[in-house]
Amino acid sequence: MNSETEHLSAMRIIITCAVILFGCFTLSGQSVAQKKEQAKSLFYNSKYAETLNVLTETRSLLRDDRECRFWAAVCNFQLNQLDPALQQLTELTQERTPYPECWLYLGKIFHARHEFEEASRNYKLYLRAIGLNHPNRAMVIDAIRRASNGQESQFRQPLAAVENLGPGVNTAADEFAPIISPNHADRLYFSSVRPGNTGGARSPDGRLDPVQGQFFSDMFTCHNEKGVWGETAAMHYLLNSPRHEVLLDFNQGGDVLYYFKGWSLDQGEIVVDTFREANERGFSSIPFNSPMDPAGGDGMPFIYQDTLLIFASRRPGGMGGWDLYQSKWKYGVWSKPVNLGPPVNTPYDEVTPFLARDGKTLYFSSNDSRKSIGGLDIFKTIQNEEGKWVQPYNLGIPINSAGDDAYFRLSKDGFTGYLASSRKDGLGQRDIYAAYFLEYQEEMEPPQAYVPPVVHNVVATNTFADPVYTASTPVSAQPPAPVDPPVETPAQPIDEPSGDYSLQLATGSRPLSEQDRGRLDQVAGIMNQYAGLTLVITAYAPEGQAVNKSLFAAIQGAESVSKYLMDQGIAPTKLFTRSIGVSGVRGPGMMVDLGFSGAVDLPAQNQVPVVGQHFKAGIPGLTVNKALHYKIQVASSKGEIGSGFLAGQPEPMVEKTPDFAYYRYTVGAFDTFQSAAEFLKSVRRQGFSDAYIVPYIYGARADKVQVRQSLNTFPDLKNYLK
Repeated sequence: MNSETEHLSAMRIIITCAVILFGCFTLSGQSVAQKKEQAKSLFYNSKYAETLNVLTETRSLLRDDRECRFWAAVCNFQLNQLDPALQQLTELTQERTPYPECWLYLGKIFHARHEFEEASRNYKLYLRAIGLNHPNRAMVIDAIRRASNGQESQFRQPLAAVENLGPGVNTAADEFAPIISPNHADRLYFSSVRPGNTGGARSPDGRLDPVQGQFFSDMFTCHNEKGVWGETAAMHYLLNSPRHEVLLDFNQGGDVLYYFKGWSLDQGEIVVDTFREANERGFSSIPFNSPMDPAGGDGMPFIYQDTLLIFASRRPGGMGGWDLYQSKWKYGVWSKPVNLGPPVNTPYDEVTPFLARDGKTLYFSSNDSRKSIGGLDIFKTIQNEEGKWVQPYNLGIPINSAGDDAYFRLSKDGFTGYLASSRKDGLGQRDIYAAYFLEYQEEMEPPQAYVPPVVHNVVATNTFADPVYTASTPVSAQPPAPVDPPVETPAQPIDEPSGDYSLQLATGSRPLSEQDRGRLDQVAGIMNQYAGLTLVITAYAPEGQAVNKSLFAAIQGAESVSKYLMDQGIAPTKLFTRSIGVSGVRGPGMMVDLGFSGAVDLPAQNQVPVVGQHFKAGIPGLTVNKALHYKIQVASSKGEIGSGFLAGQPEPMVEKTPDFAYYRYTVGAFDTFQSAAEFLKSVRRQGFSDAYIVPYIYGARADKVQVRQSLNTFPDLKNYLK
């Protein structure tokens, strides 16, 4: 081969390589452009994780394309990855002409972290970068107001500790609308839009679309086992369908559920299910016959005692946005809905109502920027004696956050609430959280003179001592307890303690005797010396009259003792009074035991009678005088209740603390939670559907904080916390 031929051959090779290389560059350029279009499509369909995956796979987009870097920052923000989002946005603001939205999202990040001052600064930078007629301007001014509210809220004492229910319940998707089981304290229902839901991913009009489509909402249940939430499972396949299903509420008895069903969250119907067996179900659900119309802008109902319906609505004639309305069940129909009006409703959104057991304390969520910290915040208002709602009160941080906090509900124990929140420390879009209140929420006491609902065709059990009446027997038809003529022998003071460390009084309607006052002065001196002591004042109700009257007279005697001690400077929170119905105590007077609650670390020479420890009661052998026992609360009232509540029931008791308005009525007394749980079933079969178990530690009612602190001493309490 001559040199010319060799030269031509070399030229052909060079040209061929150039063509191939040019083709590769062209193909690469086309691939990058296609990747960007793919990322853009995913981004504008809110597929943030998928968008981030595409951008990460194509490094040149994140290196060279400012728009893609902004998308990546927003995706990280939406996926709760605030640190990389902050870094990316900060870098973008250093460029010559940054997107104004960079400051908007920086404001959102600092707001989410409750760094409210820095949030306001970035929101204001965004306002300076946009025009006066920009559509986001009003929204950002509201955000600045909320950040200012957040700064003020940081100085308030928190009402509760808040905890994410964790990965056993929550996912990277959307969990919302928690509903507490009306019959099981360890069970929770909620709704979720998550991968794997019935029907697959669908377009907004309901067609299958696995690429750009979104999953629709299904209903789920979860269970608490030893303090850990899990065992999450979708509800029955005949309830969940390819459409949206959102659980709304249960009836009072817990045997009927109400839920929303529709192809979109604002176009569907509210339906009813009665937990029928699968082979008894038809192919269509039963519509909820109510004044609510989801297609007309109604949603998020709460049903109180099956007779009051409170819901949110965007119907014409409101005050703006979503408003809260109420409708009452009268004469077999629901009344025309009435707007709750101000101060509950505002020009902003008011949603997700919850009415507490007292029937006059309302919780709801609002995004009113004059009062909220983030988006939707949870508020509380009370209906006064004139039937008007007082100014709503923001529950503050940490119950509320910079995200949307809604769907709040309190459990019957008065200490635990559940809510859905989009706060950025969560696992996904919205998560389910538990709020553990530091103090008992009194509104969870049933209303005064509350009577349990009548349950028909209930067979009486022999759990209660005779006589037994079925719950279908009207209270007014039950015969009163026998009344013996009063015994004229006056009660005699007890000169000596019944045990080495006991203190006892004998009191009645008469004033306290000089000897009684002397002993109480001793007790007051001990309590003033040792601030950690709580006194349990136990009055034993005498026989000879109806049990409700006897118990109430006895608790008033115990209260006369507590009043004397308060006059000596003892704090009301350090006094716990109870009256116990037992046989063998007769006469117009009554025996009163004084014992302290709790293991007190005192010098040996200063030992005091501690219930369940150094304590010999005037009536020996009672379970209520053990260090740990459980009872069943069946009623509460601001005064004496009717005889139908307690007639024939074992170990009835009334209790009260001076700082609490209600008298609580309980029955039964058990060493173990399991035996109390079995008894609770029979109590509920009698018609007391709102009855629940209460633990007592060293004679006094214990809240969940005290229960957790006592787990090592009383392992059986772990069963109560399940």
